[in-house]
Amino acid sequence: MKESTFIDPLVIQDLETMARNCSGVLFDRIIELNLVNNTDLMIRLYGLCPQNSSNQTISFWEEVAPALIVYTLTFLLGVVGNLLIVVAVFGYKRMKSSTNIFLASLAIADLLFCLICIPVKLAKLFSFSWTLGYFNCKFITYLEIVLAVSSALNLTGMSMERCYAIRYPLKARSVCTNNRAQKSVAFLWILSLILSTPVLFIQVHKKVGLVEIVYWCTRDEEQSFMWPLHEIYVFCVILLIPGVIMSVSYGLVALEMWRCLKERKNLSAHFVDPSLSNNRQENETQILRRNRGDKKF
Repeated sequence: MKESTFIDPLVIQDLETMARNCSGVLFDRIIELNLVNNTDLMIRLYGLCPQNSSNQTISFWEEVAPALIVYTLTFLLGVVGNLLIVVAVFGYKRMKSSTNIFLASLAIADLLFCLICIPVKLAKLFSFSWTLGYFNCKFITYLEIVLAVSSALNLTGMSMERCYAIRYPLKARSVCTNNRAQKSVAFLWILSLILSTPVLFIQVHKKVGLVEIVYWCTRDEEQSFMWPLHEIYVFCVILLIPGVIMSVSYGLVALEMWRCLKERKNLSAHFVDPSLSNNRQENETQILRRNRGDKKF
């Protein structure tokens, strides 16, 4: 476990003063104190230096512009596309099937992410501090995990529903109903809320700075050993377990489709050349007679 390094408050105050004045010796001082690897402090000091010169402004926009374009396009396309899916599924009775209910639930998760989480990420591009308060620090971080888990679970549920419907088409008419799909979606959302709770205990609203007090929404440094465990947990919940289930489900679907195509090919061959079917029957009859010891006169 990595121990946190204690820094004299007077040293931090001196560094903050140099940062506010955009002192040219600030970086040399940081190297001298061996604080280059202290990411939180480096970000904090960088944010204190006012960027008034044209060169610094151009450099800032060169760094921010690519992310700004990506986030903006994701927001616009995500909101429009997912909103159309939700309206189509719930606005037209013809579209309201069990599969489309899972699809609409997935679209709702993506729509919420676009409407709530992406604007926050856009705001963070222009600020090195958290200005949304303690509650939003916990809530938005928790919501991001909930929506990611919900998307993974909805995709998993959709794959299992499709697998059952294709392998057992007659039973699926009574099993894969809209009512059961709605109950399954509600259960998956509740499960997502429960599975995402660990992040609430390791994300903190942290006060930093001496000259100017600001807040960060960041990992709890005092529980550094918990973050690797949490990342492994999230990897299993969002990627590993759903990925295995979906791979098995769609693998069974592919196997069923291959079997059906093979049977259709055999039937087509019999219809095209009936002699193949007659020859096969004659061969089977001869084998049966040979086994019984019959003689053909």
